[in-house]
Amino acid sequence: MLADATSLKSGGASPGRCEPSASEAIKVRGTRLREDPSLELVLADLPLLSILIWLPALAALVVAMIPSDRTEAIRRVTLVATAVVFVLSLALFPAFEVGEGGFQLVEEVAWIPAWGITYTVGVDGITWPLVMLSTFIIPLAVLATWGHVTERTKGFYIAVLTLETAVIGVFTALDLILFYVFFAAMLVPMYALIGVWGGE
Repeated sequence: MLADATSLKSGGASPGRCEPSASEAIKVRGTRLREDPSLELVLADLPLLSILIWLPALAALVVAMIPSDRTEAIRRVTLVATAVVFVLSLALFPAFEVGEGGFQLVEEVAWIPAWGITYTVGVDGITWPLVMLSTFIIPLAVLATWGHVTERTKGFYIAVLTLETAVIGVFTALDLILFYVFFAAMLVPMYALIGVWGGE
């Protein structure tokens, strides 16, 4: 009885038990946060990189269906789409663990299994800032060209959205063939933007 009372009074610590260090406490606290139904857990279950890659391409299809004479609607759809992509890219902050080695937020889907080709994307400490920088610059480019591109406006913004998909894909591709596909896809809209609208 006396031993139990003494143990309770001292906080229940046993002689063989030692208090965790500060680094261990931080590690345990981070693990518990991920086990809870929190923002980090939700982001971990989302194909965040695929959303960032393919959302501009989907917006380009929407722009392609808008009549060419409705330039204001084309500009607004493009601006909203690129702004949404930038806002979604901000989720990389809580989802990415700074200081962890290797690639994170990896998504892997079998593409051509007979050849060992997969759709694999991910980011590391170098590529995720480049992804965020790209998603930040594209809406600014749309705003900067708002009243300056007056000819073939529809084609211009389709090229911009396609370029954004390809650039994010290049930065995140972890499969060599997938990287080549995104890189080749990036050259087409870039050539059009420079060759057709570069002098405007």
